[in-house]
Amino acid sequence: LDHLRNYCIIADMWFVIVSLILSFGVLAWSDKLLKNHRLSQEFARKSSHILSGTLVAFWPWFISWNWIAILAAIYLLGVILSRKTSLFKDVRFVNRLSWGEYFYPTGVIAICLIQPTNIVFAVAMLHFSLGDAFAAIIGREYGKNPYQYKVFGQTKSIIGSLVFVAISLCLVGSLLLFSTYSLSPWLILVVPLVATILENIGEYGSDNLLVPLGVVIMLNI
Repeated sequence: LDHLRNYCIIADMWFVIVSLILSFGVLAWSDKLLKNHRLSQEFARKSSHILSGTLVAFWPWFISWNWIAILAAIYLLGVILSRKTSLFKDVRFVNRLSWGEYFYPTGVIAICLIQPTNIVFAVAMLHFSLGDAFAAIIGREYGKNPYQYKVFGQTKSIIGSLVFVAISLCLVGSLLLFSTYSLSPWLILVVPLVATILENIGEYGSDNLLVPLGVVIMLNI
């Protein structure tokens, strides 16, 4: 039994290690394609956003909350160092003032302090990785004038917000379909609405913290 337990621990850590390697690899690949003008800046940035956030969403099934918080803190340190050295500068560039790279790991650490159920953590993180990313990609492509509006000076698109609402509805609804999580019916509508509002008012990239943290808080009411 001890040997089996050790093998399970090693397998769990390998998932985390492989997910970190994949995330770094996609970031480097996107940066290279962007420099060669073979990938748009928005898609290059969001591709690593989607992969890393989606993999992190499943970490609670493999490692403890303490380890997730430690890895998030290491990621935050890495962001600070990359800003100092301009590492992956092209793929990380956004044409507005943003501290989203800092808010993302900070949000993960904050959620670890709450320690929600694994499925709630996954749903919250997928709001960040899938909802935010696809809303930005599709909104930028199809949500141009006159289908735009401004929130605190930031340009948003109606179609991008609708994409975010649709993804949020699917994620929250999955709690009822694929888990034994007890969910109040009114939350199925309230969570997507509030999450979309948080995504809209999250100035300077703070939506990377507000959205997943807000989803966790609402689903733990």
